[in-house]
Amino acid sequence: MTNDTNTPDPLIIYHHSELSKLEADEAVAKAELAAVKKQKLNYRKTIQSDGVVLKSFDEARRMMLADPDEVAADFAEQARYLRAFKSPLSHQFDLFDQPDRTAQEDRWKHDGFRAGANADDRFSNPHLNGPGHKVWDDGWLDAQKVIAAGMSISKSAQKADEDEDGDDETDAVEPADLGPDGDMNDEDFPFDPDPEDEDAALAGVEG
Repeated sequence: MTNDTNTPDPLIIYHHSELSKLEADEAVAKAELAAVKKQKLNYRKTIQSDGVVLKSFDEARRMMLADPDEVAADFAEQARYLRAFKSPLSHQFDLFDQPDRTAQEDRWKHDGFRAGANADDRFSNPHLNGPGHKVWDDGWLDAQKVIAAGMSISKSAQKADEDEDGDDETDAVEPADLGPDGDMNDEDFPFDPDPEDEDAALAGVEG
């Protein structure tokens, strides 16, 4: 270990001050992240209250966000194994062994719809010009119409409107909700590390 005998005191204090500022910013960021995680947990409860089966919903979202070709390849591989097991389910996967014959315009529209459903910006259209631009944009707009229709029938959205007319306060993140590093405790936010724990975390929602 080298002994420091030459660093001026003002330089030491300066570095301490700058590091303290960063640590304060880090603490604020952790508190904000914890608040967002708690909002996400609460929103998953409202999704379930609308009758959505979270396990299937999460898997469908995972596939929707993944590359379609990779998902199809995964299904084709699963079908191969199911055929080896002589499972009747293998016949339901046969489609994924066939070449993709989706028309180019349909692909563009599907991509636009997926972007709209993902809350991507309308200006994220990858087609700067040409026919792909309008077709992709039409898909994006279709997603917005579907989202608006879903909002109109969502019990959770209706409840949110009622809350705006009444108490507009949101639940604060209590110190007890935070771990030693300022993060949410695992038991308060189980979904990211292990989605299969959702039944325990959501117990009582339906009751």
